Amino acid sequence: VESLSKEPKISQELNIYDNKIISKDFLDEQGIIFNDKWRFSYGHRFIFNQINYELAYKHYRAIISYYPNNAYAIQIISRACYNLGYMHYYGIGVEKNIDKSLIYFNSSIKIYSSHKIPSIILIFYIKMNIYFYKLKKKFYIFKKILSL
Repeated sequence: VESLSKEPKISQELNIYDNKIISKDFLDEQGIIFNDKWRFSYGHRFIFNQINYELAYKHYRAIISYYPNNAYAIQIISRACYNLGYMHYYGIGVEKNIDKSLIYFNSSIKIYSSHKIPSIILIFYIKMNIYFYKLKKKFYIFKKILSL
């Protein structure tokens, strides 16, 4: 009777059962979660994959938190950091937060430096957008001062 009444524990941070990673097959699940392209099925019809961004966010957070630290896992952890940064920058499934996205992109570079090109490009893009925004703001203030 006692074992039947036990409910699985739910992690507050990740909201997944027993603090376990959702799947062992990260590459396939990652492709399914982020695949927003049309696929041709064998039944001669096109299927549009549904994207579950909440599950993807929990999944990537779980990879970063609980995945073992070895040579193969480092690439997966780095990719998970990149995907979390991408999600935070564009506000996909989570609240848009540029500071968090920069942290995740930099973490991706530090974890696995051989796969740093996508992260570096996005960091450069973010920093250039911030720079141009500040430059426009200063130019607008300067223009306002001259018009007085």
